[in-house]
Amino acid sequence: MNNVAEQIENFIEGINEKRCKYMAERGFDWEFSLTPQYGRKYIRLVTETQSAFLFIDMATGDILKSASWKSPAKGVRGSIFDENFSWGKGVGPYGAAHRYR
Repeated sequence: MNNVAEQIENFIEGINEKRCKYMAERGFDWEFSLTPQYGRKYIRLVTETQSAFLFIDMATGDILKSASWKSPAKGVRGSIFDENFSWGKGVGPYGAAHRYR
């Protein structure tokens, strides 16, 4: 198993934990979880409400914002290898961050 595949599980677990903590601090009491759906090139993380949270490039571990249900937007938002999983920088409780020009 390569480094990306190993780190993806850590990333999903870490983001689920951070997202649950963020929502609990704001008074939401239901369980939040992200589920991976594996494609040929990308992994789509799906929320409990069946929306695309973000995409992960399986070759590099780059985090990409969802452009639609089926495809990521252009431009890398972070990396699953970043310390703290790019939380607050490229990834937040609602998905990958917007890029500002």
